Amino acid sequence: MNRAQALPLDVRTLLAASLAVACSVAAGVAVGSPSIGPGSLQMLGALAAAGVVVATLAHARIGLVIVIVSLGLPLSVQVGGVNVHLAHVLLAAYSGRAVLELLFGHGRLPASIGIPALVVALGAVVASLAGPSTGGSLYSLLDVFALPLAAGVATAILVDVRRDLPLIATAVAAGLLLTSLSAVLQASGFTIGPLAAAEEGRANGLFEHPNVLSGYLAPQITLTIGLAACAPRRVPLGPILLPAAALVGVAALVFTLSRGALLGMAAGIVVMIALLIARRQVTAVLGVILVIVVTLFVTLPQVPQTQREAFQERFQRLFQPGTEVGRELARIQATRLIADYPLTGVGPLTFGRLSRERSPFGDVEAGREHSHNLFLEGYLSFGPVGLIALLWLLGAAAWRYGRASRAGPGSDQLVIGWSIGAIAAFVAVLVQGLGDFVFTNLELFALLLIVAGMAYARGLVASRPAAARAYSSAP
Repeated sequence: MNRAQALPLDVRTLLAASLAVACSVAAGVAVGSPSIGPGSLQMLGALAAAGVVVATLAHARIGLVIVIVSLGLPLSVQVGGVNVHLAHVLLAAYSGRAVLELLFGHGRLPASIGIPALVVALGAVVASLAGPSTGGSLYSLLDVFALPLAAGVATAILVDVRRDLPLIATAVAAGLLLTSLSAVLQASGFTIGPLAAAEEGRANGLFEHPNVLSGYLAPQITLTIGLAACAPRRVPLGPILLPAAALVGVAALVFTLSRGALLGMAAGIVVMIALLIARRQVTAVLGVILVIVVTLFVTLPQVPQTQREAFQERFQRLFQPGTEVGRELARIQATRLIADYPLTGVGPLTFGRLSRERSPFGDVEAGREHSHNLFLEGYLSFGPVGLIALLWLLGAAAWRYGRASRAGPGSDQLVIGWSIGAIAAFVAVLVQGLGDFVFTNLELFALLLIVAGMAYARGLVASRPAAARAYSSAP
């Protein structure tokens, strides 16, 4: 028998999806480098992009793997003056696949996620119409928030947790590893094409800013640690892939010098340990502690001393009065703008444009695009009703994960690990969001909504160990 045909379906799916993403990434890096002539490489990139879009539309599981892996590698190209990300195309195709399943298959739209997602979108539209920059606000809604909301709902429609979780967990770890390696390469001086650093001394990978990269890494690391601690053998290549992804991810996080992400990850791990102890997952607690020990005594010493010292200096500044004037003034402006538009907000990501045009303090922070606070920015972007709906969607997802994390007759260790890791990831996002706002890129919001969408998918709470056998074909 052919070796490829002998592989389980989920491994073949992962290999095919990873190859497609790798082709797109390699072509994007080559085309984006001025030292390499585009020519046929642009054609290769176009063909690779077309291939992954077709695969996403044709096969739901391949589509989700491609989306998850590619979110950490946000390649983009200018088309008619518009910056189009690979994620724009893939999320649209994945959401389209869900629509096809609803219309012609056996898909079902869970109202528990569909209604709050719709309210969030409507809140953003109302805020855009009421705000002073309607056109720009609606563009930001379509550019950053609409497709991730659709992808979260699509995940709830298309995913069967009992069938798909091992494959999804592998994709999460593989995506984290690829993204982390790009940041480590960048910090090591490899700055070809899209890997050119945005800020000296800090890694940003392929993202536009180091804090955005850190906002992607922190929840991914906590989610991966949860899987590695609870059920590494249930994930294809898990005993090697999961710990490697988590450890390299921590190194990449250090290279970003992001204080908020470090605090968020630490808070998420504390919550993870508390949940594991409450669930009497003694072996998993020991696994988390082992990851922490290896991180402290093996991974971090490999980071150059200059980077560690720079991180320590930035962290100390966080608690020194008067060192974060720009952020403090940005929050003051945000609260004043909320007072002007208390019932509607001003529209998605509109605060940054207005603050530069109308700031009574002048340009207190160069290139400021947000209010450095998840709740302030959410209020301004979606309005109070939209923000409440978004928090409801995420809170209900965390509650569902809490139910699924309880061990008992018929419980599944992989589901427990994913559920606890997801709750820890939400905590990491929340803690970092108290001092920053990293959802100016659609990739991060898409990751958050896809993880939340998994909580509403079929089979999360009702999973059984028997469901861990060979997986049937996806639609």
